Amino acid sequence: MSKDGEEEKFFVASRPTQLLFGEVVESAEPLNSLSHLVESLRQLDDKLSLHSIAVLIELARHQSLSQTELGELTRIRQSNLSRLLTHLGKGRPDQKGLGLVLSRVDEYNQRSKRFYLSKKGLSIIHDWRNLLTKQEN
Repeated sequence: MSKDGEEEKFFVASRPTQLLFGEVVESAEPLNSLSHLVESLRQLDDKLSLHSIAVLIELARHQSLSQTELGELTRIRQSNLSRLLTHLGKGRPDQKGLGLVLSRVDEYNQRSKRFYLSKKGLSIIHDWRNLLTKQEN
């Protein structure tokens, strides 16, 4: 029951129209796509965070970013972003990384690094794009 005493209705109907919480949802396909994307990420690392996904997406969109630029685009604090990039990259001596991100010294500012998707990272982004494109058609 809701606060006003009305009974809440939870419906699920067969496709093409889904009824959820009394609202009509034309298609569950976008949610299915998202579910497939999350599952593909869990196969890489079952603890992969939304911040990790945001970093991968921004690197795919911009091809090359500094840590400062990534922080501004994703709104992730620099200390957290540093740990995240290590995990998405080579890792630490005591913990292997995922190998999705590469870093190189910035050719214009030797004190800064630029981050890129590795071949493995590009492959994952390519798979995501294919999955989303297939779900849209």
